[in-house]
Amino acid sequence: MPRKNFRLSINSGAGYTGLNAGITRDDKMRKPIVFFIFILFSCAAFNLYPQEQDMHLVSGSSKGALVVIGVSGRQRRRHEEIESALEDAARKVALYHGLKGKVVTVHKAGADFFDFYLNIDVRIDPAGGSGYDIYKNELKYDGENDVIRTNSAVFVRFTYPVSRLNPARYDSGLTGGKPAWLHNPPEISGYITGVGFAKNQRWIKETIEKSCESAITALLARTSATIKMRDADLAANGASSANTEITEIIEGELTDFQILEIWIEPKTSSVWTLAVAKKKE
Repeated sequence: MPRKNFRLSINSGAGYTGLNAGITRDDKMRKPIVFFIFILFSCAAFNLYPQEQDMHLVSGSSKGALVVIGVSGRQRRRHEEIESALEDAARKVALYHGLKGKVVTVHKAGADFFDFYLNIDVRIDPAGGSGYDIYKNELKYDGENDVIRTNSAVFVRFTYPVSRLNPARYDSGLTGGKPAWLHNPPEISGYITGVGFAKNQRWIKETIEKSCESAITALLARTSATIKMRDADLAANGASSANTEITEIIEGELTDFQILEIWIEPKTSSVWTLAVAKKKE
C-alpha cells in the first residue's frame, strides 16, 4: 500500500502555533494544518497512526514560554501516556534550569588485531535531582492540539513559563530531505549548539533519550576541558605486545539547556537532536 512520504512537525514560536501535522516539503514551502494529516492511499485501508520514521519535531520556544516535547511509549490507558510524557517533559525543564555532566571514555588496545575495547559512560544530573513535581505543576498543554500518537510513541507539546527566556533564533528547515544542521549547526546569539545522534534502539523513546544524551555530551565537549590519561602495560614477552589504555574525561555544567529539533532518519530510524545551552561569558 504505497503512499507519499509523510513527516510530522511540532512547531512553535514565530510563525507557528499549536502542534501541527502535515507534509514537509524540501523546498521549505510548508503549510501546517493543525491536527490534519494529508496522506494519499492507493487502497481504501486507513492507518490511524503515522509512522515515527518520518518525523521532524521542532520545539522552538517563544519569549516567556519554554516549549518542551514530552515523549511516552504507548500505554494501555491514555492518561498513563500523558503522565509519562509529563514526567519526561519535567525532566527536560530540570535540565533547562541546570545540569552537571560527566563523560568518561575508555579506549583499550592490545597487540592482537581484535584486541580493542571502547566504553563510554555518560552521567547527567539535572537540577532538582529525581523529583520533578515542582516543574510538573507548571507544565501546560492542550489535549486537542498538543498531542500526537504514533504506532509506538506519544508526543505532547508542553509550555513552561520562564520570564527570562531568550528565544533561540535561527533558520529551520529541510534541505535535500534532511535538516541542514546535521553537519552544519547554526550560530545562535547567546547560545552554543550541539548535535546528538543515536542509532535505533528497541523503543523510539529510548532512541530519543540517547540522542539527547549525545547532544549534551557535544555541548559539554565545547564548554569543558578534556582530561586525558594514558596507561601502557608491557607484557613479559616484550614491547611488541603492549596493551595501551587511554581515558578521556569531560566534566562540566550547562544552563538554559534546550532541545530545538529532533529528526528521525527515515531509512534507519536513527535519531538526530539539535540542542543549545547558554554561552558562558
